[in-house]
Amino acid sequence: MKPFNNLDLHYKSEILKQQANYLLTLEMEEFSVKLYTWDRFFIEQYFDEEQQVSRICIAEKDDMIKYLKKISLADLGYPTVV
Repeated sequence: MKPFNNLDLHYKSEILKQQANYLLTLEMEEFSVKLYTWDRFFIEQYFDEEQQVSRICIAEKDDMIKYLKKISLADLGYPTVV
């Protein structure tokens, strides 16, 4: 999904507003990150200390580790194994 990552910040923000599904927000000491799903991808939206958008990008597998304790596969529509 390199084409998405190469779009300008404004256009990526519009995609999130109009087409993506918000999942959750992680609060860090100096920034926060919102996680969205869109077109089978996870997208991270980073905010700086002033809550201004500083970066929007496709989340890679390694990026998703920080969300594991907060996301349930059932919440995302995946069946759970019993």
